[in-house]
Amino acid sequence: MKKKELYLVAGLIIFGFVFQYIDSGDISFLKNCSSDSKSIKDKNHPHEFSENFSFDGPVKTLVFDNPAGSVEISPSIDKRISVELVKVVYHKNESKVEQFKNMVKTINRKEGTKAIIETNPSDDEFPYARVRTHFKINIPKEITLKVKNRFGSIIIDRSDAPLEVDGKFGDVKIENIQSDVYIRNRFGKTTIRNISGRTELDLKYSRVDVSGSSSVFCRISHSSLDLSDIRESVSVEIEGVHTKMKLSEIRSDHIKIKNSHNLISLSDVITKEFLITSRHCKIIADNLSSESISIKNSYNKIRLRDLKGSSLNVLLTHGDLDLSLNSMFKRIFITNSYSDIALKIPGNTDPTISMNTKYGDISNRSNLEVSSVKSKYLTTFSRTGSGAEININTSYGDITLSEQPN
Repeated sequence: MKKKELYLVAGLIIFGFVFQYIDSGDISFLKNCSSDSKSIKDKNHPHEFSENFSFDGPVKTLVFDNPAGSVEISPSIDKRISVELVKVVYHKNESKVEQFKNMVKTINRKEGTKAIIETNPSDDEFPYARVRTHFKINIPKEITLKVKNRFGSIIIDRSDAPLEVDGKFGDVKIENIQSDVYIRNRFGKTTIRNISGRTELDLKYSRVDVSGSSSVFCRISHSSLDLSDIRESVSVEIEGVHTKMKLSEIRSDHIKIKNSHNLISLSDVITKEFLITSRHCKIIADNLSSESISIKNSYNKIRLRDLKGSSLNVLLTHGDLDLSLNSMFKRIFITNSYSDIALKIPGNTDPTISMNTKYGDISNRSNLEVSSVKSKYLTTFSRTGSGAEININTSYGDITLSEQPN
């Protein structure tokens, strides 16, 4: 055989040995590599092993930590904590099943009034590619929960005590909590329903659906957020990056939104104070009511319809503004550059107007009488009325003023 052929044969032999070890789940570096390499192998060959245990005596807090599997927590009929554990081993080789089963150890213990459930707590030798541990836990409603779970779903329903959840590579569903909740999730869908206390969220790479909650604080990135049916809230605050946001049916004293590089959509929102600070975001708002509305955006357009309030402030660069009002604000201040403004105001109004544009034009399509001054670089429209105050300053863009039909 030639030298190149010998190298090829040797390479194929080495690859065969490596593939065999990886496929069997025995190769040690798998425990520290990416989520893809921790995906279940031999899904068509599951072997289930069940066990039950419980905690007696007074418990105020339950701490749960599961490296790979799922957990479902619901109220208990009595005052005890009862646990059903199903350990699933995936392997087509029967002789390996017992080996992987014994590698997974679930420890339950009490420290005073704290109950602890941990799987493989002392090391990182969990055989991710071969085993999942699934828990069903019944607890009294008044017990505080601290839940950490990976590579599987978290479901918690009906609790009266504070709740902390830390999830990754799995969906999280939390419903009917009569207290504060803190939820951290990565790489999975997050569903929140009916939280009477404060909802604090820390999310990445997630599809998020929140409804029926009280005050909300959300830190989110590279995700989508659907926030709806928020009633009697003190505040809604969202700090986002690369996140598509949809807010509807919101009633809150204060709403504050930060975002970049995605859509912000609002409908049927009532608040006392409303603030958006964004960049590269398309903003669409319909039926937004607030005493004070402040919007700052760049490098994308803003479309506002049926706004109500006292003060409206818009600061925009490199993005068109399309503003259509059915009722007039007391004060409207708009600063813009490198883009156009289309302003449609209600008919039969008598506003005071000051419009200035550098290197652009102003077009009056309304029935209002305005005085116009045009120089080489600057165009000015102005009028004095008895109603609202409209002040617009722009450069390198046109302004169009029109009226709603009577």
